[in-house]
Amino acid sequence: MNIRRLFRNRLLRGLPVVIFRVVRKAKSLFAIYHMGAINKGTRASEKNLRELATINNCDRFTKVSREKLLSLKTSAPLVCLFSKAATIPAAQNQLSQSKTVFGNNIPAWIFENRPYSSKPIYAVRFSSCYIYPTWGVVLPSPTSIYEPSVKAARYKSPDLSQIPGMVLQGDKLSIDIERLPQHTLEGSYILLNHWGGKNYGHFLCDSLPGILLFYKEIIRGTLKILAGRLQRWQKELLRLLSIPAENIKSVDEDSCCCASLLWPSFLEDNLNQPSAFTRVVGDYLRGLAVPGNVGLSPELIFISRKGVLNRRMINEADLTARLKNAGFSVIAPENYSVEQQIRMFSRAKVIVGEMGAGLANTLFAPPGCKIIEIMPEIKPSMWIKRLCGLLNMEWYCIWAKVPKERRVVSIVDGIKYDNLVFTYNVNVDHVLQATQNAMRS
Repeated sequence: MNIRRLFRNRLLRGLPVVIFRVVRKAKSLFAIYHMGAINKGTRASEKNLRELATINNCDRFTKVSREKLLSLKTSAPLVCLFSKAATIPAAQNQLSQSKTVFGNNIPAWIFENRPYSSKPIYAVRFSSCYIYPTWGVVLPSPTSIYEPSVKAARYKSPDLSQIPGMVLQGDKLSIDIERLPQHTLEGSYILLNHWGGKNYGHFLCDSLPGILLFYKEIIRGTLKILAGRLQRWQKELLRLLSIPAENIKSVDEDSCCCASLLWPSFLEDNLNQPSAFTRVVGDYLRGLAVPGNVGLSPELIFISRKGVLNRRMINEADLTARLKNAGFSVIAPENYSVEQQIRMFSRAKVIVGEMGAGLANTLFAPPGCKIIEIMPEIKPSMWIKRLCGLLNMEWYCIWAKVPKERRVVSIVDGIKYDNLVFTYNVNVDHVLQATQNAMRS
């Protein structure tokens, strides 16, 4: 009996080890089989790969007038230049820099008041081309890619290999032609978005200018909008522009083929070098949303990011309380419709906010408004400063330190970042001093 018990105890003790070894062996065999299947599939798909030639600019395209851009029947790419690059003045403040910029170890460009050069405004028409609507990427042919259309996509995928059907072979980009769509969208379309179009600021500054440039044709239905899956607030903006839903083609598939496509140059990152046409977007939308309930249009605004977790201001509650005592209204833009946001900012005299999409509402504020931008040191950006210069507004900067121990290293799609998720404190006294200076000037 004792021998049986001893044998049973030893068997039970050894059973987990046996099970672990069997499972490990099974996983190993499955991995070998799975890798074989993957390699087999890769070898099979390599027959369909075609290297993509890069078209860097539109210099060789046929230059035409606006009328011919829309009507000329040809398979060759056409381009229409609406305006050349222009010099935009820098934001000018009436006060000295010691009263408009606060913080320590501030980079020199913060203090520079240089004008910048906006990019030329033009539109390209492609015939029988392929488009990735969500990415904003255009293939004029199955074996070529239009480089200006991929700038925003490279922020997400620097080598473009994450775009469905695209494969990186060494340093060369190829396309799996079997994954290109066979069905063609008939008619004429204008591309709405690029990869960053999901961001409120990029949508206002990069997407909508092209729509207003061809607004009459879109309203008539002779030119339709081509987009990926649209978010609620994007649809709301298009409704505010009175664009009929039937004139908007939202594509769920990765890519589509289009008989005729307009690509407006604003999609090449107009936000960071805003052209004068950006002002037209703000003025037009403000005219549609106002007049309204003036009570929803405070003169002193603090844009709260309390509900945003990736860049969290630890002492925002303290800043909020102090600003409320100074007469500021605290607004979380995501809690309001787009039309309400436009109306809220339409009478602002001083706006305080952290660098980000919420400050895109600056576009709807009147000339002379003072913008106080809280800028974490690891997220520097010039777009609000430049937008203030374009809109004849004054720009103030609160430079906020972000200690290394408060930075979370994130790996997104294989790329390491230390400036996406972090926490920081802002010097509340600096913000209050800036608001006082702004209200006095």
